[in-house]
Amino acid sequence: MTMKTKFPIGPDYAAFVTDLKARIRSARLSAARAVNRELILIYWDIGRGIVGKQLYAAYAKPSIWLQPVANLDDKGQKFRGDNT
Repeated sequence: MTMKTKFPIGPDYAAFVTDLKARIRSARLSAARAVNRELILIYWDIGRGIVGKQLYAAYAKPSIWLQPVANLDDKGQKFRGDNT
C-alpha cells in the first residue's frame, strides 16, 4: 500500500531542480577528476618502477625485469601464471 503525497510546487521549484542538477553534475566531474588523477599517478609510478628496474638490469645480471609488462594481463591487475 503506497501513499503518494503531492507537495505544492512553488515558483522557485524549477530553479531548485536546476541547482540540484548542477550540483550533481559538478560532483560527478570532481569525482572523475579525482579518479583520473589517481590513475595517472599510479601509471607514472609503475612506469618509473619499470624504468628503474630496466636500468638496474642493464648494468647488472639479466632478470625478469627486462620485460615486466609482458607479465601483466590486459587489465594490469594480476600476473600471468598466477592462478589465484
